[in-house]
Parts: sequence; C-alpha cells; structure tokens
Amino acid sequence: MTDRQIISAVLMFALFNLFAICEAGALAAFYISSRPARGGRVRTGSLFHIGAGLLFFVSIVSTVWAAPAEKSFVDANGTIFAGDRFIKVIVGLVFMVAGLATMLVGAVVTAGQKREAARQSLVSG
Repeated sequence: MTDRQIISAVLMFALFNLFAICEAGALAAFYISSRPARGGRVRTGSLFHIGAGLLFFVSIVSTVWAAPAEKSFVDANGTIFAGDRFIKVIVGLVFMVAGLATMLVGAVVTAGQKREAARQSLVSG
C-alpha cells in the first residue's frame, strides 16, 4: 500500500468509529427519552432519536459503498480527497450531519415535553 492509501485506511477507520459512536448515542438517547413518565405517558420526542439512528445507520452503510477503505479517499491517480468513492464518503457525512440535527431536535422536543409533564404534575397536585 502507498502512503496515501494508508492515510485513507486510517481516515476510514476513524470515520466508521465516529458513525458507530453516533449510532450508539442515538440509541442511548432513545432509551432514556422513551421511558414512560409517572403518569404512564411516553414522550414522543424519542421518535426523533430513532430517526437519527436510521440516518446514522445510512452513514455506516456509506462506508461499505466507498469500500475498500484504502481507496475511499484516493482516486485512481493517487490524488487524495478525490474520486467517486470520496463522493460516497461525503454523502455519509451529510447523513451524519442530518442525524446530528435530528438528535438536537429530539433533545429539544423531549425537554419541552418533560417540562410540560412537570408543570402538569404540579397543577394536578
């Protein structure tokens, strides 16, 4: 392997791990936010976390689309950050950013629902 292919393989390994960490975060956020409150109500903001998990899964699949890892960031001429496979990596990054935005929306919606449930609890006594 050339030095650029080694760099490409290391970058793809790091990117795959980043996608996997985001997926684990989305599943953990879903688990935490989907537990029913004392009144038995489930916060619907947790659905955003599932949507984010699906977007992160597409990001993970994009690493397969760009395989093999040593050629993902390198084109046929050896130019780094170029080629058809690199475009597939960019698509994965776009899905990751969309997943992060969905996670943020889910956190905001869940927090609002939690505040509303707390207010209702105080009102009803």
